[in-house]
Amino acid sequence: MQWRKVDGYDWCLIDTPETGPYLNITLGYGLVHEPLHEYGTLQVLAGMLEPELARPVEIATGKVSVPEVSVTVHSDTTTIALRGQSATLRAAWQRLAEVFAGRQSLDVAQPLMVNLSAAPRDLSSRFGISSLTLATTPGLDVVTTRDPTTLLQRLDPSTGNIRAVMCTNSAELMTTHFTPPPRSMPAMPSQYRHQARNGVMEFPPGYALLSTVVPRTADGAAAVRVLAEQAAHHIGGVTQHDLGVSVAMLGVGPDMLATVMTNDAMLGAQQRSQVQALLASRPIPDHRVAAGVEWELDNRHLSAALERRVHGVDDARPSQDGTRQALAQARTTLRFFTQPHSTTPEGYDRVQPELASPDGQCFRARYTRDSLTIGDDVLEYRRGDTSAKTSEYTRVDLQHLALVIEDPRGGVVLIDDEYRLVEIRFAAYRKAQRLCELLDQLSEGIPRITAHNAVLPRASVPPVDGQRPGGGATLKVVSVLAVVGMAVAVASMLSNFDASEDDVDTEPHTAETTVGDTATMSTGSDVTVHSVGQYNPGPGGQFPTDIGHHVLVDIEYCAAAAERLDPQDIRLFVGEQSMPTHTVDDVDDGLEAQRLDPGECGRGNLGFYTEQDQFAGVQMEYTSNHNSLTWHADEVG
Repeated sequence: MQWRKVDGYDWCLIDTPETGPYLNITLGYGLVHEPLHEYGTLQVLAGMLEPELARPVEIATGKVSVPEVSVTVHSDTTTIALRGQSATLRAAWQRLAEVFAGRQSLDVAQPLMVNLSAAPRDLSSRFGISSLTLATTPGLDVVTTRDPTTLLQRLDPSTGNIRAVMCTNSAELMTTHFTPPPRSMPAMPSQYRHQARNGVMEFPPGYALLSTVVPRTADGAAAVRVLAEQAAHHIGGVTQHDLGVSVAMLGVGPDMLATVMTNDAMLGAQQRSQVQALLASRPIPDHRVAAGVEWELDNRHLSAALERRVHGVDDARPSQDGTRQALAQARTTLRFFTQPHSTTPEGYDRVQPELASPDGQCFRARYTRDSLTIGDDVLEYRRGDTSAKTSEYTRVDLQHLALVIEDPRGGVVLIDDEYRLVEIRFAAYRKAQRLCELLDQLSEGIPRITAHNAVLPRASVPPVDGQRPGGGATLKVVSVLAVVGMAVAVASMLSNFDASEDDVDTEPHTAETTVGDTATMSTGSDVTVHSVGQYNPGPGGQFPTDIGHHVLVDIEYCAAAAERLDPQDIRLFVGEQSMPTHTVDDVDDGLEAQRLDPGECGRGNLGFYTEQDQFAGVQMEYTSNHNSLTWHADEVG
């Protein structure tokens, strides 16, 4: 890997002749830079760029060539990569320069999907709320009317508005059609909030175990690998199982957020407590540090080098001393994800301070004992659940509101700078008009976005934390898929990440029945919960048997059209606590994720575990593609 300066731009020359000619530009602009009220614009533009650059190129009379194009939107970068014949790449590169200069029009296209993994509440309390936060909130589909082509001037390297680096494996391609930038942009400074603390954050049971922030260097990457290996070692010792450990990395300028997760099963509360206590107290042996450095030396990634360069981060080779320094920083930013009934590691306090219950105007729900209290500094939603020993609540800091998500059907989600949130469906409350007017006054000047179905169908249910960042919801704002409406220039484009254009006006379909009955989806597919019962897992199971409840659910899904059945769309509710299905081996005849043809049925068992002592208000819920189906269990054997 060699770095050269050509026409005012940093070029990286790599030696990979076996892959064929290659061109890449990495722009120092990603989701973290996108203003909240413009969320979705970058993804729409990226979706328009990819097909435009992939158009066939006439490289000689009667000879056409098509480049391979990949556009990727990351947390703080956007990458455009091209492969093909040298003449083809030159033509595509020229076209890209024309697009950035506004001399080449773009056709409407679907937004580019992003797959970023982080817990939004953790991410926001460390780096603030941005479009990156929304991108890590699965299921949140946002309406935006901003013309994405207005971003082109901002992203054009020749304007000098952002930093850019280029890469190729052919010296003859190291020429640019971009004019030299008029100025050199400074590197992106750290966005890490000075008030961010290490400690613990409580979530419902899930796969994520901890998170930390390290320098975005090779030493930092090695430190994360060492920490993950240490976690895997302690998990194996506590559970006597190899659950597999993975790490989700998210770069934000000179910093890197790493979330460590188990792959194959969730840890029970007691096991989680033991593993986290070991991670907090046991030193890391030298051999593990040496192995992490060696792995990083042998597996250097081109994308990481380009991202470091575009953000002005040193790309020096890792060393054991440097990795130990990065591990020391990792400990100062370490956060353990606890869950109800687990024990907090010694020396680690709550990351987010508890907001005091406010005195103020109270709005009561129409049909329940729920209420909203709006004070000078805090808004509190309190659920009057008669089955619980104490009422549950969620609170938001009115003095530090960061975002308002408006639901066109009549509701809002208020989110503060610590990603605490309260969902409000106006129709659920008395004096709804007065409530709406008061919230408008309190949130005046706060960034707003619109998302269909942003408020849960059930009135004012507290947000449900899920299990695996990026795979399931970590702090889910919506429970059913919503519609993305993008207005691009003069054309009206209706786009949805998960649905066809025919679905854009689809109202959510809901149905409630009891266990043993069949519920029919809007697609005509039938879903039956045949039974819900308790069972005793075999010896050596992943979850404890002396506390809590193990639940086995017999489910059948009969498809009306070709579709995919995903067991992760099915959840068990005990009261208001939501549990995803687990993947342990002691469930016989397990229901697998599968593709079903029209008329084909899939049936099997799903296992669930809850540590709650009180086992009442049990229900099953299936949520997918504008459908929300609920089965109530009168008795659980």
